[in-house]
Amino acid sequence: MTRILAFLLLAAAAVPAAAAERRFTIISFDRIRMEAPFDVVLTTGKPPSAVAEGPVAALDSVDLRVEGRTLIVRQRSGWNGEGKGVPVRIRLGTPDLRAATLMGSGRLQIDRMTGLAATLGLAGPGQLMVADLRADRLDLLAGGSGTVALAGAVKNGRIGTEGTVVLDASALQSEELTLVATGSSELRAAARRTVNLTASGAATVTLQSPVACIQKVTGAATVSGCR
Repeated sequence: MTRILAFLLLAAAAVPAAAAERRFTIISFDRIRMEAPFDVVLTTGKPPSAVAEGPVAALDSVDLRVEGRTLIVRQRSGWNGEGKGVPVRIRLGTPDLRAATLMGSGRLQIDRMTGLAATLGLAGPGQLMVADLRADRLDLLAGGSGTVALAGAVKNGRIGTEGTVVLDASALQSEELTLVATGSSELRAAARRTVNLTASGAATVTLQSPVACIQKVTGAATVSGCR
């Protein structure tokens, strides 16, 4: 009987806390800065909205606020760590998005970005994904040990990678592209007309199809796909 009771107690302890849902009231935003280890899915073409799912204790740590036109996603500094390790998932809605920055170990998935200019940034081990990006100009800087995946089309792209980041923009078609890859980063990209690239350290740059390149390669960096 004692063994059975001990087994039941262990089994109960292994079951994660019941998931809850919490809605946040936010005003309109077209930029996002994420500074917390949450799993965020952002859908454009919708009114401003925010719904978080996870254990109640973990939901208490969610801090969403709009400053200017920027939605800032943070973890409350006074959080005691209860519920840590169980993911908090946040669904966001906004009419459109112009810029996104991910700092830390979270994951940010964006369905669509459109407009004259789009700005993206990654710092740390997080994951940043944009399923459909369409803009005249893209500015992107990614550093740390995270990953970035992009698809869509832009006229002019400026992409920089640092550290050990892995950036896959092979499904993002650019007319003209400027690439700067440093450290041990891996960068995959595609362009129709020209690529101006600088690669240094142990960086690896792979272009999807032969394209005219102006390149400066130093150190142990490697480049493929130029004609």
